[in-house]
Amino acid sequence: LYPAELDLKKALWYLEQGEDIDPNFCDMHHQFAMVYYSMGRVLEFEERNVKGVLCQFSMHQAYDHFQTYWEHTLGVDRSVETRQRYEKYRKILNDEVMRQDEQLKREKKGKGQGGSVEDEL
Repeated sequence: LYPAELDLKKALWYLEQGEDIDPNFCDMHHQFAMVYYSMGRVLEFEERNVKGVLCQFSMHQAYDHFQTYWEHTLGVDRSVETRQRYEKYRKILNDEVMRQDEQLKREKKGKGQGGSVEDEL
């Protein structure tokens, strides 16, 4: 990349256009997070990054960023507000893991009973 030619406002505009076209394209969250971080808009980065972790297309890279960011942030900012934000995002991730685990258990249970998708509809 060429930092001298980096236009974060333009990148953000393009991301917003893409999100307007397809608001369900979850990969956008990670892209937004990276632009927000580069712009120093860390609260917006935090929101989008956790959504990026929840996206199957960006979860690995977004989770790496999540871990690195929070390890550093909690190390230098020991405020109650920062800890609360971190706990809020951890809860979002944990709740999603639990939801998917329960869904997987229901699916396995349904297969074990010899039922079919048609029976459930």
